[in-house]
Amino acid sequence: MKKSNYLIILIVFLFTVSCKKGTDENISDSFTIIQKKIIEGKYEGVFGGKYFCKTSDGGYAIFTRKFYSSVVLIKVDSNFNFEWERTYSGSGIQEKGVIAPIDGNILTLSMYFKSSPTDSSTFQVEKLDTEGNLLWSFRSEINGGVASYSEAKDGALFILWQKKTNPEDPTAKFNILKLSANGEEICTNNFSVKKRQGLIDTETTNNNDIIFIQSNYICKVTELGEKLWEDTLSNSVLTYVISDSLENIITVGQRYWYDPNQLDHYDLLVVKYDKQGNKLWERTFNNGTYELSLDICIGYDGNYIIPGISYNPDLGVLFKVNSIGNKFYERNIDFGRRDNCVSVVKSNGRYVLLGTYKGTPNEDSSTIYLMEFIF
Repeated sequence: MKKSNYLIILIVFLFTVSCKKGTDENISDSFTIIQKKIIEGKYEGVFGGKYFCKTSDGGYAIFTRKFYSSVVLIKVDSNFNFEWERTYSGSGIQEKGVIAPIDGNILTLSMYFKSSPTDSSTFQVEKLDTEGNLLWSFRSEINGGVASYSEAKDGALFILWQKKTNPEDPTAKFNILKLSANGEEICTNNFSVKKRQGLIDTETTNNNDIIFIQSNYICKVTELGEKLWEDTLSNSVLTYVISDSLENIITVGQRYWYDPNQLDHYDLLVVKYDKQGNKLWERTFNNGTYELSLDICIGYDGNYIIPGISYNPDLGVLFKVNSIGNKFYERNIDFGRRDNCVSVVKSNGRYVLLGTYKGTPNEDSSTIYLMEFIF
């Protein structure tokens, strides 16, 4: 055997780490890092699965905020090398998400708040090609809070936002705007639910129904705004929601509780519903005194890859959970710099993790890194 082949085998062996093995013998019991690279610059962080996506040219897009500066969309190639960035600036600007639509381009959603999220605001959707060229832009002023968006299976885009109402009004009023794949307005519908905290995330099912989450509340409506089902989870905060090919709904976040020793505990929370809203299972996982997940990825084997943030100890964590909620792998991500595992995407039979870390506990800005791995 050539020396170069021995070297390749040695490198792969050194990067392969044993994990806790579960009962499914068809799943590999190793964790292998393929490559890892830092995205140069100081950022305020990345806040979940809607802010990171794989693009049709094999690269990746990251929507984040430069430290004490403007919002920026970063594009890197398949080896995580920087290609280009697009800057968004303006009074009260916030990044709200980037997704890779089925036509192979890039969609971003940003918002401009006039003074605070409770006042009138403007949302902007942009479609770019993978080289950063603007294909179209759609802007609209809304009377209310934060907007969120998700793509339908036919390429249409649903934008959902909660309208501003009188503080004494017990209902929350929403608008659903539907755009074509070319950025043309198709229709607007509205609906109301019991008032809760602000909109966090949305998902569109295969049937073009819309799932949205607010704090500890999850609701499913048709694209016309007809409510199909809802659920409220006690002592919980939901952060991200997805649907699978069977229209099951999986949401992640955090469950908090209090013990007699006067310590607050925060566990990573995962909940799965069927399409009718029946809760199939609910699980919490803990690797420290504080756990939180901002994303969930359906793996190639149908299991769930869940990135997590853990404090005390300060490290990132990856969980692998099967379709009935049993955890059978757990992997700590600790490069000695207060790592946070933020989001995971599938890529050519492997996975890519977007993570952040801080050099010191008191450091305000974060460093972003990408890591390709087999799990």
